[in-house]
Amino acid sequence: MNLSSLNSFLKTLEEPLKNRLIIATTTNRMLLLDTIISRSLLLKFTLPDDNLVIEFLQNKYPNLDSQQINILLSVCT
Repeated sequence: MNLSSLNSFLKTLEEPLKNRLIIATTTNRMLLLDTIISRSLLLKFTLPDDNLVIEFLQNKYPNLDSQQINILLSVCT
């Protein structure tokens, strides 16, 4: 985001609509304004282990072959 869009996002955080939840993601929180970070609940997510993803895909979609699973795995990670 550029400075103008960061400031607009900050205004949204400061004056949210009632009954709204804002979920924002970033790969580099250092690019955010300190005021945005201070008004946010920060949650850190990590990618699941490849074997866990493979097991999930095999269970959820038993008709997928190994090539399809590998394609999905490459897109997801």
